[in-house]
Amino acid sequence: MLKKILINILKLSVAVGLIFWLVQSGKLQLSFVEEVIRNNPWRIVSALLFILVDQVFVAIRLRIIMMTKIKETLSLLKVILINWIGIFFNAVLPGAVTGDLVKIFYLHDLNTNLPKKFLFLGVFMDRLLGLIGLVSIGGLFSIFNYSALTQFSPEVTHLVHTNLLMILGFILAAIFFFFFSQVPLNISKKLQALPIFNKVMPLFDHIWNTFILFKPKIGILFFYSLVVQFFALVIFWYLVSPFAQGEALTFAKTATIMPIGFISIALPIAPAGLGVGHAVFESLLGFYGVTNGANLFNLYFLVVMLTNLTGAIPYIMYSSNKKLDLERIQQDN
Repeated sequence: MLKKILINILKLSVAVGLIFWLVQSGKLQLSFVEEVIRNNPWRIVSALLFILVDQVFVAIRLRIIMMTKIKETLSLLKVILINWIGIFFNAVLPGAVTGDLVKIFYLHDLNTNLPKKFLFLGVFMDRLLGLIGLVSIGGLFSIFNYSALTQFSPEVTHLVHTNLLMILGFILAAIFFFFFSQVPLNISKKLQALPIFNKVMPLFDHIWNTFILFKPKIGILFFYSLVVQFFALVIFWYLVSPFAQGEALTFAKTATIMPIGFISIALPIAPAGLGVGHAVFESLLGFYGVTNGANLFNLYFLVVMLTNLTGAIPYIMYSSNKKLDLERIQQDN
């Protein structure tokens, strides 16, 4: 327990340190968000509502994943509420207990026929599909706007090439998954004969066989991942682009920075990328001549945090006998 507390303190210290450095250097102006909110309240409110709508598509994808294991139909409304509660805990608990663990708790409570091992792997698959959708959109925009984007600077060229390498990696992984999915299992059989691997490989087989379960539904899952990430991209651009200083922030520019940018804020250091996201977006948007990247991300960060906190509504309304026991989750996981 003490080790977890110290790790969380260290993570938060890094985030706060980055914020302090950005403020001291003048790159992050806390008055910027106040001015935007005062002059554009409806833009803030509409962005918040759009994020909640996007989370409905996330819940639909999660429901499809869960129903690959059971014959019963899961209530879409309940899965939406569970996902909503999960984003609330992503905001308030960035350390050992995250929104993903919370979702696992409630999904198991919703249908006890869902084994906890499957739930862990299913939630991981949900995250992986989100990453694949994000990289795919970034890669496609990099391909179609390659000539225009690579003229900005060497840094932008490196960013575009990184997007292309990531999408190429996922394409190769998809080819292997669909056409050579038995190869890992065949290798595992041979390795299990060795004493050093005889306990590890059965676990690997279980994980790989679980992933194979999703193969018939990969198409629809990938579609929802594209919808989720494209909508997230639109929301970010809609929210911050009118306030970009220096060069204009076009939709294509936004699409190329999002894979690296969103991956950075997904790191479990602080809620919604506090500190890390500010620094990363200051650099990424700076590649295109946008001079207030940290301020723009700060606006997005605060709207996302506010949206996540609305997840307290379904959590409070949840029946008392199904309330979340954080201590029990920590012990179980």
